[in-house]
Amino acid sequence: MDSSSPRVSHETIYCAVYAQPRGTLRTELVKLLRKSHAGRLPRARGQARFTGLQGMTSIDLRPPEVATRIVRGHWEGDLIKDARNASAVGTIVERTSRLLMLVKLDDAGSNAVLEGFSRQLRSIPSSLRKTLTYDQGSEMALHNTLAKRLRLDIFFYPGSADPMKTPMV
Repeated sequence: MDSSSPRVSHETIYCAVYAQPRGTLRTELVKLLRKSHAGRLPRARGQARFTGLQGMTSIDLRPPEVATRIVRGHWEGDLIKDARNASAVGTIVERTSRLLMLVKLDDAGSNAVLEGFSRQLRSIPSSLRKTLTYDQGSEMALHNTLAKRLRLDIFFYPGSADPMKTPMV
């Protein structure tokens, strides 16, 4: 095959076969495919049952000093997950000094995040633990418990839990 000739991926072929034709043409084309299913299987096998965090405080209600980055003690948190969401590492960044702390987590569940973030943030003097800002991921479902344990205010970015859609400020 000539390297300059156009190429078509298998995904393009499958999409064209399942999206375009109807009736007998579609039946004949599906039979020719390597995996001749009547329809494509969905990528996600289950339904997410997460309905959103309860009792969130919006980032709009944060003290103005947080945005200026002059006063220490205001933190941002997030998770770094592997490709299969099988393991995760928590990140906590202080907004003024940009100090980054990594949090060892057993998994990406809310209990593991609560315990890991509690353990890590307790190592910081209470005078340097004022606020924590986070996205709306389900791993922060126990944010009220974390706030009470550490006596800090937790704020959330608006919108999606997807950090690519809601960038941290």
